[in-house]
Amino acid sequence: MTELQSLLKRQLAGWPEAARRYRDLREVQTKEITIGGMPVRVQYNPARAVSTLARTDAASIAARPCFLCRGNRPQQQVALPFEGCDGRRYEILVNPFPIFPEHFTIPAVDHVPQRIAGRFPDMLRLAEAFPDMTVFYNGPESGASAPDHFHFQMGCKGFLPVERHFGLLGPKTVMRPGAAAIALTSAYIPGLPVITAPDAESAEAAFLRVLRSLPVSPRTGEPQINILCWTERNTCAESRNSHGNISRERTAGNIIFRVLVIPRKAHRPSCYYAPEGEAVRISPASVDLGGVFIVPVDEDFRRTDAGVLQNIIRETVDTSWQPVIDVGLLTAPELRVRFNQPFSISGIRGQEGLSGDRDNISGEQVFSLQDGMVRWNGKCYGKIEFRPASAESTFTLHRVKIGINFHWEREEDQMFSGGLTVLPTEEGLTAINSVPVEDYLLSVISSEMNGDAPEEFLKAHAVISRSWLLARPTLGGGDSETANGTANACKGHSVEHSVSGGLPDSVADSSEEHSDNGPERIIRWYDREDHTLFDVCADDHCQRYQGLLRAGNANIRLAVEATRGLVLTDGPDGSICDTRFSKCCGGVTERFSACWADEDFPYLQAIRDNAAGYRLSRTTCSGPAEDTGIMASQLESVPTPCTETRAECHSRRIASETTAKTASETSEVQRNTTYQPDKRIAIISKPADESSADVPDLSDEQTARNWILSSPEAFCNTSDPDLLSTVLNSYDQETADFYRWKVEYTQAGLSDLLHRRSGIDFGDVLELRPLKRGASGRIIELLIRGTLRTVIVGKELEIRRWLSESHLYSSAFVVDTVYEQRPGISEIVTTGGNPVGGPVGEPVTKQTSVPNITGAARTAETAAAETGRTSASSDAADTRPDNTDTHIVDTHVSSEIHPDPVPVRFILHGAGWGHGVGLCQIGAAAMSARGGTFDRILAHYFRGSCLTRLY
Repeated sequence: MTELQSLLKRQLAGWPEAARRYRDLREVQTKEITIGGMPVRVQYNPARAVSTLARTDAASIAARPCFLCRGNRPQQQVALPFEGCDGRRYEILVNPFPIFPEHFTIPAVDHVPQRIAGRFPDMLRLAEAFPDMTVFYNGPESGASAPDHFHFQMGCKGFLPVERHFGLLGPKTVMRPGAAAIALTSAYIPGLPVITAPDAESAEAAFLRVLRSLPVSPRTGEPQINILCWTERNTCAESRNSHGNISRERTAGNIIFRVLVIPRKAHRPSCYYAPEGEAVRISPASVDLGGVFIVPVDEDFRRTDAGVLQNIIRETVDTSWQPVIDVGLLTAPELRVRFNQPFSISGIRGQEGLSGDRDNISGEQVFSLQDGMVRWNGKCYGKIEFRPASAESTFTLHRVKIGINFHWEREEDQMFSGGLTVLPTEEGLTAINSVPVEDYLLSVISSEMNGDAPEEFLKAHAVISRSWLLARPTLGGGDSETANGTANACKGHSVEHSVSGGLPDSVADSSEEHSDNGPERIIRWYDREDHTLFDVCADDHCQRYQGLLRAGNANIRLAVEATRGLVLTDGPDGSICDTRFSKCCGGVTERFSACWADEDFPYLQAIRDNAAGYRLSRTTCSGPAEDTGIMASQLESVPTPCTETRAECHSRRIASETTAKTASETSEVQRNTTYQPDKRIAIISKPADESSADVPDLSDEQTARNWILSSPEAFCNTSDPDLLSTVLNSYDQETADFYRWKVEYTQAGLSDLLHRRSGIDFGDVLELRPLKRGASGRIIELLIRGTLRTVIVGKELEIRRWLSESHLYSSAFVVDTVYEQRPGISEIVTTGGNPVGGPVGEPVTKQTSVPNITGAARTAETAAAETGRTSASSDAADTRPDNTDTHIVDTHVSSEIHPDPVPVRFILHGAGWGHGVGLCQIGAAAMSARGGTFDRILAHYFRGSCLTRLY
C-alpha cells in the first residue's frame, strides 16, 4: 500500500462524512461521449455542487472562510506534509468531495494567492514523488470555484482520458527547447500545448516558455490556465542526427514528464447562466477539460450531449496559442533603443539598486557593455528583459545592419513588437526579440520580398517560412543563462554590428584534410544550428526579419492569416519539412546534400523549374475511395482557424465548390488530394524520383557547360520588370542578372581576393577546376591551383565566399581561362582549365563561343565593390542562345615557349542566385502570376510533401 493509499484508508475509517461520499462515488451515473476522436465521460456528481455552484465574485470570496487554511478545516481532516523546492511547504489532504476514486488536495501551508509562477517545480516534484497520480492545477478564474489559497490537486492515473489515451491527442512537435519538446494537440481540443521532458529542469524551462507567451489577466496577474502533469516510464529514448531526424533506442526505466497546458479565455460558458430548464451548470476546470465533465444537477446531466460539450470547450478554451521564438536582432558594443509605448521590466539580474518605475519604461534608452555587464541608467546588470505593457507597445532599434557581407549591405532603424532582452556577450550587447511565430512571419515575408507580390506566392512563402522555422531540431533551445551572463551570440563569430548574418564564420560542419599525395581539402557548410543564445537571427543566415515597418502591407497580413498554422510535412504523418528557398534556381533546383550535410530528403530533390516539371508534380491519391476526389485546384483559400468539426469542414469544402476549372487549367496540372480526419488539408505531390525525367544531368561537366551557356526556358527566366518589381525589395532589384550572369577577374585581382577571403596565399592562380557538381550544376567541390598552393574547396557557400568580396551569386558556373597574347599568337581561352579527371597542370586550348548573358548590366556600385572583377553583360540585350561573341584561339602553343602559362584573366559564366535548394522565389512568383495557386506551387517544389495544419 502506498503512502497516499494509507492516508486515504485512515481518513475514511475515521471520517464518516468523507467515507459516505467516496461510497456514493461508486454509484454515480456516467455517460460516454466522443469529442474530436477522444472518448470523454460526463459524471453526475451532486456532491460537487459545493464547488460547481459556488459564487465566484470578489465579495463572495472575501466573505467566506478559506476552507484550505488549517484553522477552517474539519477536525477529522489530517495532513501528510510535503516539501516542495526551495523549502516551500505543503500539506497533502484527502479531498472530501471526490471525483477520482483517490482524490487529494495539496494546499500551501501559508495562505498565498493562487499563482503558478515560481511554484511549477513543486508540481513536477509531486508528479515524480507520486508516479501513480495525475497532478493538476486550476489557475485563478479557471476552476470550478475560485479559491484564493494556493493549492494543487491530484488523482489516480488512468481516470482522465487525456492521460489514459494520450496518443489520441495527436501531439505534433513544434519546438524543442533543450531536452524537452513542446507539441500541439491535433485532436480532441486541437491547439493545446503539450510538454514532454526527460527531467524536471527541462520541463520547467519549456513550461516557462509557454507561460510567458500567454496573455496575463489584469485581474489576477497571471494567465487563465489549467495544467495537468504526470510521469511515465520511458521505454524509448530519442536520439537525433545532424538534421533532427529521430532514431529510438530501448532504454527501460527512464522517467519522462508530460505536461498538458490548457489556456483559458472564459471561466464559465454561457450555458451555465442560461434560464432554468435550459442551463447546463458545468464550470470547467482541469478535470472537466481532461475528459471527465462534472455535472451536479440531474436535469443538466440529461441535457448534456456532444454539442453542449463542444460549445463549452469553444467558449472557455483558448486554442490560439502559437510558439513564441527568440530572434537575435543585433550585437554591438552599444545599443540604442526607443520604446515607442510603455514597456515594463519583466526580468533582471543584478537588480540591486534599480531605481525608477519598473512598469513605465518609454522613450530613448542607451545600453552599453561595461565589465561584462549591461550598463543602463548608471547601473550595471547581468541581463534585462522588457515586456510590452500592451498589445500596441513597440520599440525601435537603431542602426541595424541588414544584408551583412552581401552586396546590398546597409544600416537602418527597425521597429519591433513583442519582448526585448538585452544580454551581454563576448562580442558586445545582444538584443533579442521574443515574438509569436505568426507575427514573426509577417516581418519575414515582407522582408524577404515586396508586399505587392502575387497573392498565391505570398501564401506559399508563408507556409515554407513557417515550416523552415518549426522544422528546426532545436527551436526553443536558445539559452541566455550562461556563466557570468556572457556568451557568443553565434559560435565562433565575432562581429561589430550584428549577430550572425550573411557571412557566418561559425560552421555547422567542416573538414580539412592534408595529404602528401594530393591537394588539401577544405569542405565547409553553414547552417542555422550555429546559434546558441536565440532560435534564429534576423538576417540572411536564417530568414530576413526586418521589423514592422515593412510588415504593414495588407497583402502580406492576409497571406499569413490565410495559411495560419499550415506547414509542409514529409508525408501525411511525417515530420515537418525543412523547406529551404533561394532567389533563383537557374532552371533546376538543387539537392540538400550539395549545400549542407551529406544527406538528402525526398522533398528536396532536383526538379525542372518549367511548365513540363510543373505538370509532373500532380499528386497521387492515397486513402479510402470516399475520401478522394477533391482536386487540389479546387481547394479554396485556407481560412483563419474555424470552429467547425472536421467532418463539417470536409462537407463544406465539397459543397462550396461551384466554379469549375477550365479544361486547360485541369490539363496543365491535375492533382488529387486525400482528406484526412486529423488534418484540415492534405496535399500529396508525386515524389521527385517519379517526375525527374526532364532534368538534365548537370553533374556532367559538358552538360553543365552547355546548360549554363544557354538560356533555357524556366519560370525564373524572366526579365519582366513589372513582376520583378512586385517580388523583389528595392535593394534586391539592384541585382538584375540573376538567371544568367558573367563576372571576370584579373590575375592580380583573383590572387588577392582568394588570399584575403580564404586566408591562403595561392601565389598566381593557375587553374579553377570544378571537380564535383550537384544536380543543378552548382559546384560542390572546386580545385584551386596556384603556384604556391593547391586546395579543393567546398561546399557551395564556401566557394561563393572565396570568389567574391560579398558572395558570388551561386556556385553554378563554368570557367573560361584567358592567357596572355604574344606576338603572332591571338588571345588564348581555355574552357574550364582542365577536363574533369585530367592531370593537374595540363592546360587545354580550344576555340570556344561565349554567349551574351541574359540580364542587364550590374550596377557600378556592385562592380566597384568586387576587387578584380568586371562585368561584360552590359550589351546583353539579346538572350538568344546563338547570339555569341567568338574568341579566336591558337591551339599551336609550344610547351617549350610557355611550359606552365599563368592566366591573365578568368571569366565565370553562371546561373542562378543562391543555393537553389527548395523553392525558387522568382520562379514561384512567376508561377503565381500565371495563375498557379499556393498549394500547386508547393507541390511543384517540394515533391512528396503534405500540406498540414499544426494549429
